Amino acid sequence: MIPEITITCSTGKVFINNITVEQYKKYAALMEKNGSDKITDALFFNKRIIQEIFGNRMSLDELGEVDAIEFLTASKGIHFIMQDIVSDALLNIVETERHLRSTNMTVRMGMRTRSRKNRTHGRYAEKSLTV
Repeated sequence: MIPEITITCSTGKVFINNITVEQYKKYAALMEKNGSDKITDALFFNKRIIQEIFGNRMSLDELGEVDAIEFLTASKGIHFIMQDIVSDALLNIVETERHLRSTNMTVRMGMRTRSRKNRTHGRYAEKSLTV
């Protein structure tokens, strides 16, 4: 469960309470593009992130008119959700998959070793009988 984020635009209050994979991908792409240390660039990319996360329900101009505290609170909330909740959940999934693959490989390798031993012992037994 993620915290609800609201922002007030010209059409009223808009909120989100879930994040899709597509939204996460867009967030990651925008964060990757923002390589600048300038505050104006950071504000622009935060506007774009809010715009994408809220489904393009407000223009960049509308976001420029939003109260500064409300804008920064929404930005911070989105970053928290993406970095501390979604990214953490994805890392847990990746680690679980790695563990399962590793365990699966160990089991398969053990089965191969046992079957090779059985074949080797069987061949040895056959050669012993034919001599």
